[in-house]
Amino acid sequence: MQGLLLKDFYNLKKTMGLLAVMLVVFGVVFIPQGGGLFAGMAILMGTTLTISTMSYDHMAKWDVYALSMPVSRRQMVGEKYLFMLIAAGAGTLIALAGEFVRLASTGAPASAFLDGLLQTVLILSVGLLFGSLMLPLIFKFGVEKARLVMLLSLCLPLVVVWGGGRLVQRSMYAVQPASWLDQVIVLLPVAAAAALGISYLASVRIFEKKEL
Repeated sequence: MQGLLLKDFYNLKKTMGLLAVMLVVFGVVFIPQGGGLFAGMAILMGTTLTISTMSYDHMAKWDVYALSMPVSRRQMVGEKYLFMLIAAGAGTLIALAGEFVRLASTGAPASAFLDGLLQTVLILSVGLLFGSLMLPLIFKFGVEKARLVMLLSLCLPLVVVWGGGRLVQRSMYAVQPASWLDQVIVLLPVAAAAALGISYLASVRIFEKKEL
């Protein structure tokens, strides 16, 4: 498993440099605005990096080669999910750092950071939900046939997480927040964790039956 992870990180070495530059630019533009847009970009960039690793694997015919080694299909699927969690976690830390910088520059009280933390957790949950939908489809249809799904995974979630950030702000500051909104905020991380487990099992089943 460790070797599979290192392979993906090595493959993305040049891509990560470009993403770092993009995050700096996005941070300068969007962090002062708040609202969770920068957090959404950082987390979703991390989540969708998994697509890039699968694209490189497809071009190099890695799956066929890997199965000639003592690596099971279940391990290959599990590594992609673990990579996604690591990358999404890194995006989350970057998002929290950006929120801390924004609050420190505006002189906001320390308690305001808790609001940003809740907002980031919500955005992370949405990102993992999309990743859970994305991976089984790519395992099923391959990277080339799933291009439309990949396009949606890059564009549509940005709109969703921006709206999610606004919902969190409404829940935190409204005098009488809607009960359904509170339930969404509490249940969304749980739904993301459940979706991740179901998605993993579905991907394993798909990949074990797939002819390479």
